Amino acid sequence: MINRSKSGFTIVEMLMVVAVLAVLTGIVGTAASSAIRQARNRRTTALRQLVEVGIATYYAQKGWWPPKGGKLDKWSQNGVDQGDKNRAEAESRSGRQKKALPRLEDNDYDRLMSEIVSVSVKGSGAVPVMDPMGLIVAPSSAASRKTTYGQEFRDAIKKKRKHGSTLTLSEMAFGYQESSRGYFRRFHIFYNEESDSVSVDTQP
Repeated sequence: MINRSKSGFTIVEMLMVVAVLAVLTGIVGTAASSAIRQARNRRTTALRQLVEVGIATYYAQKGWWPPKGGKLDKWSQNGVDQGDKNRAEAESRSGRQKKALPRLEDNDYDRLMSEIVSVSVKGSGAVPVMDPMGLIVAPSSAASRKTTYGQEFRDAIKKKRKHGSTLTLSEMAFGYQESSRGYFRRFHIFYNEESDSVSVDTQP
């Protein structure tokens, strides 16, 4: 009688292999997510500094805050109005802001960003104040939604040229990707009346 041995995995062995693979997948996935969050944070820090320097450079070149006649320019010329002071003080008391500095509203922010990007990329007559190519953009109409995804400005420009997109600079909101899920967020622009300067921060 011939004795034939059976080869292969038992059910227990298969379950052990599946369990090990699941653990490894979880470890790799967690490490990858952490790396993506860190990369987004580093990029956001660089973009925040870029925007801050861009606004200051625009002011140094033009002698007024972007856009001319905008809210920052009004603050600079006439001082911060009482409504802005009250709101800033309320934010300070609530702990959301360490300093009672007035912040630009979304519409004013979009106008400011559109202006400094426009003068930087408008063609042969451009006097660049910043390189906006790494900024994240979204349609202004959707930028305030919490789950809007953006795209890089350089990609948006390429698509516009290639596919005839109707999205213009004035219809774009410029910002960054929040770290956890990569949703689009506008930066916050604060004005310091005492030093006549601006600071740029991320949304809480």
